Amino acid sequence: MRNSNIGSSSASNIVAALIHNRSLETLDLGNNQIGDQACGAIAKMIREKQGYERLTLVLRCNQISKQGYEKLKEALLHHHQDLNTRREFSHTENEDLKVQLGGNPISIRDFQAALDSLGTTFASLLLL
Repeated sequence: MRNSNIGSSSASNIVAALIHNRSLETLDLGNNQIGDQACGAIAKMIREKQGYERLTLVLRCNQISKQGYEKLKEALLHHHQDLNTRREFSHTENEDLKVQLGGNPISIRDFQAALDSLGTTFASLLLL
């Protein structure tokens, strides 16, 4: 779906329709004029990401600012804590979640500082 100029509303609808699709491995919404408004639906997908082995969300070159990043960060924190709990009980090691945010109007310095504050295990989940 890269370069489709779908905007936030359509991106939210697409994410909502795919939220329980367990065979989804990559959702490329790069360069689509997606703003902070769509980050709520994307955050919900991240929070509910149980049962996926791998999921890559490509959100490069959109209009996601610090406000949208905060929604995504909270969902990633929730997912990371939930994953650690599942690993304790089921010894699951192969789940992988990546969110690519490069090219958005997020200050790189603020973004890196936020990653550093989360620790190295969590920082590997986010790619610039």
